[in-house]
Amino acid sequence: MQVKKVISAVLTSLMLFSLSSFPVFAADTSADSKPGIAFEAPLYNAVKNVYEVSKPEHIMYMSGDWKDGAPRDGHYVLTTDIDMSAFEDFIPIASEKEAGFIGTFDGQFHMIKNLKVHYPKKYVGLFGYIGNENQPAYIKNLALINCDIIGQQNVGGLTGVNYGTITNCVVTGKIVVDNLSNSHTGGAVAGKVKEGEGPVMGRVENCFINADIIAPYDVGGIAGIQDGGGYIGKCFALGTVTSNASNGMAGGIVGSFNAGDRLENCVAAQSVITGVRDTDRIVGQLNDESGININNNYAWEGTQMIGNGPVERPNRVYFEPASTEKICSKETYLDLGWDFSNVWDWKTTATGGYPMLKGFSSEVTSIAANYVVKSTNIISSPMNTAKLHEKTMIAAKVLSPETVNSVSLYYGYDPDGTKFTDHVKMNLATDGRYTAQLPTDKAEYVYYYIKAETAAGTVTYPYYSEFPVSVYVDDGRILGEPSQITMTVGSEQGSLRFSWLTVPEIDATVIKYKIKGSSEWTSKEGKSFLTAVTKGWKEKNTHQVTLEDLKPDAIYVYSVGDGKTFMSPEKEFKAPSDKAADAFSFLFVSDPQSVSTEDYESFQKSMDFALTKLEKMEFFLTAGDITQDGYKSSEWDACFEVMGDYFSKYPSITIPGNHEMKGDWNFINFAGRFNLPGGDAGTSFDNTIGAMEYGDACFVIINTEVTPPAEKPEILQKQLDWAKACFEQSNKKWRIMVAHAGPYTSNHDPMEVRPYLIDAIDDMKVDLFLNGHDHIYIRGTVKNDQKVPLGEGTTYITGGTVGNKYYDYLDRSKYFTDSYHDDEDQQTVNLVTVSKDGIKVTSMQKADPENWETWKLADEFVIPKSLSSSGYKEAGEGTGLSIIQAPADAGTLSMSSAYYTVVPGDVLWKIALKYNWTWKELAEINHLLTPDLIYPGQKIRIQ
Repeated sequence: MQVKKVISAVLTSLMLFSLSSFPVFAADTSADSKPGIAFEAPLYNAVKNVYEVSKPEHIMYMSGDWKDGAPRDGHYVLTTDIDMSAFEDFIPIASEKEAGFIGTFDGQFHMIKNLKVHYPKKYVGLFGYIGNENQPAYIKNLALINCDIIGQQNVGGLTGVNYGTITNCVVTGKIVVDNLSNSHTGGAVAGKVKEGEGPVMGRVENCFINADIIAPYDVGGIAGIQDGGGYIGKCFALGTVTSNASNGMAGGIVGSFNAGDRLENCVAAQSVITGVRDTDRIVGQLNDESGININNNYAWEGTQMIGNGPVERPNRVYFEPASTEKICSKETYLDLGWDFSNVWDWKTTATGGYPMLKGFSSEVTSIAANYVVKSTNIISSPMNTAKLHEKTMIAAKVLSPETVNSVSLYYGYDPDGTKFTDHVKMNLATDGRYTAQLPTDKAEYVYYYIKAETAAGTVTYPYYSEFPVSVYVDDGRILGEPSQITMTVGSEQGSLRFSWLTVPEIDATVIKYKIKGSSEWTSKEGKSFLTAVTKGWKEKNTHQVTLEDLKPDAIYVYSVGDGKTFMSPEKEFKAPSDKAADAFSFLFVSDPQSVSTEDYESFQKSMDFALTKLEKMEFFLTAGDITQDGYKSSEWDACFEVMGDYFSKYPSITIPGNHEMKGDWNFINFAGRFNLPGGDAGTSFDNTIGAMEYGDACFVIINTEVTPPAEKPEILQKQLDWAKACFEQSNKKWRIMVAHAGPYTSNHDPMEVRPYLIDAIDDMKVDLFLNGHDHIYIRGTVKNDQKVPLGEGTTYITGGTVGNKYYDYLDRSKYFTDSYHDDEDQQTVNLVTVSKDGIKVTSMQKADPENWETWKLADEFVIPKSLSSSGYKEAGEGTGLSIIQAPADAGTLSMSSAYYTVVPGDVLWKIALKYNWTWKELAEINHLLTPDLIYPGQKIRIQ
């Protein structure tokens, strides 16, 4: 109860501070445009092809929605300093996600000062949204001075969300997120820095910040969060950072690092960083990260830290606390690779020097850094593990303007530090640190905090001693129980491939199995290998073994482990049916893409419904994006906490998606959990593909998640050559290919893979192509990039989602679509039956958002004949399969399929000229709204 009271008091004080300093929005009744006010448009300079911004009215004209005189892809230049103090109702430029800025804004080393943005919505800053997943944007050489920015979600000084490149910018003033939702982020430059598709990545580099930032959730000196990518480098941050929510994250550079690309060579020197938990000098929370992508950063040790650091931090140095002397030394920044010849100047002050960007006026560069320690501060790195009876020293440095009277180490075995009574004096060593030994005589968690006393009072580390540092005292015992058990369909029917995880100390791999009711167990050994996205961080051993020649349809009992001490509880599975069976059925789903046990419940409930319709389900097939962030072991843990019994009971074909690749470019976590047959395509991730024969069908899985884009043509071609060989070596009638990204998606750009796949798929005579990625159900039968009747070309199915994220179907997809459903954002399951006479697919969609028992028929059809086999019966001629065609009339494509392969030196306008197009027309049919984004090997449609 006492702990709750303290948190409540802290949050109350933080919120009162926020509310007393900054206005709070009432209910949103505003419009996105200012009625009755017509501002002057920027002057278009046709000679230079730029829009010249020279007065406040030009900025106001750009405010809000895009207008004819200010296109979203324009090149804008600031020709003079602009004072916005006379204007109260500015709306962020590019305030809508769907119409983000995709041009260039060059400040030319001028400033916009006194900008006031009070906008009670999301995407708030000078710009709301710059770039998108497929298109970059650029902001450079701009100073935003004395800004006053308040919004409700994704709030930054320069932009709310950044997919673009921001360089050589200065931001001063205050940025406030006025909403306590846990998805609302704030930073001096951007609320979010994100990564898009292909080469598109949000970047912030060479920026100077002196701003006060307040937000409830992710709040940082540069950005609130690096989310699913993004780069931040060579930035300097002064000011203050405040998180005013109990679950917030506050950091000197970013509040939260979530699968970011890199954060490097930055310096944080705020006077105060405030939060409750996950409050730190560089990054507030690492989101299950190892920190391997966070390097060479310095944080001033004089920053007052009001709040507790992360509960758990990787056992590696991703930033170094720097003394005032070091933070004031130009050599520190030179060591970080800062360019003082072309980008940065060095300013000298009475209290020390600091870096400042070149090229700006004295009104900008007169900003002074003040390195004066004003309060007692304890600098210490948390100790999270120790060995039983091993000497474990806790060390801390204490900075204070007052005389330090004593420093003590308090400890106990209760997670509430207020209950500690035991303590020892910490002694001052010659290196300026206080040290004391932590007792490790019990094999359990021990907790500690450090207390420093001065004439001005006491300070503790962690700041809130109610939440002390936890240390696990390891007695050497191994907790080797298997977890996250999966069964994958083998390459030949009758075989199953098992996989499970243990701690790294367990090497032995054994499965014991028997037919249910039998008294005799059979044992088989397998292999094990280390699974870790980052060596030394959350390591697991993966164990894999394959069972072959299982008795068809028999119920087996099995247990996995080391064969001795650590074995799983007994589990059951049904062996694959006989190869000669007339038909088999499987469940096809896609994109659970969840982060928590609560999110994964939709996958579980969708599965439960499907099992009532497929009583003899042979396996379930999941077409990728099992997690939101593949590198996060916490998300895999949540998945298996909910779905573990299904993966260990029912065989599956589970493939990786682009989200399995997030932060885990080599699919390490995925391949450590799913034992696919693999292939010999000659790629670095052949362990994520595979070929299987089942009934009268041959399944081939390819991995379309290739990065970087320049390598895509070669890697996909290797897989397609291998896939063709697999199909040709099989004598099965039906050919089914599976991938995460398909060539006929809608919301996600299909041109990322379409040019590389469709000719090869036609050539291989694939009957059914199953994919995910789009979170929409779409079906179309296509040959030569034209819609054809069922059985006359490959039928492509995008499988919808069993998760909780949805996208819209776009009209550009009508030319290949026979059926789709996205009218209701609900889960979809697809029931597939394969027989010698046809492939029947029944798609069901949840009908009632509040009722998991109510589903509706969304689509049903039969593929009546095999493209690779001449012997077939038309559906309805004694096959037992009925056809229900969902009504659709999408039309057909009037052009034939033809593509040009980009070579080094190509530019889009030259390609267009060669084939009698304009570059804009060519860009439009290829969905290349930014013509710069072409690269060697890319295929461009030219007919």
